[in-house]
Amino acid sequence: MEEEIPVIDYDKAAKYWNDVDPTIDGMLGGFGEVSTPDLKDSATFLKTLFKETKKFSGPSNGRALDCGAGIGRISRNLLSKHFTNVDIVEQCPKFIEKAKKYCGSEEKIENFTCTGLQEYTPK
Repeated sequence: MEEEIPVIDYDKAAKYWNDVDPTIDGMLGGFGEVSTPDLKDSATFLKTLFKETKKFSGPSNGRALDCGAGIGRISRNLLSKHFTNVDIVEQCPKFIEKAKKYCGSEEKIENFTCTGLQEYTPK
């Protein structure tokens, strides 16, 4: 008997996120206080990754794509510090608008694309 592969309900996911406030607290499910330690640990991970990948042909720090970026918390506070350029993809229009304001002064963040990842094609 073959195992049935679950189908992702993209509309249900979009409806959920449309009801979430475009704030750090909203992006983190009411746990905004974890933002700082999350960013710190993620920065440590990136530094370790780049250090290790010098030994082989691995990821570079030329460009990052923040998939499902929300309001741009990770783009602004992490990716823009470690990558030359950052692009944001987010399906919720109110999050994209907030990300443009929240990340507006960060020149490294170049493109804001409002679409679901299931429909996104990198250029």
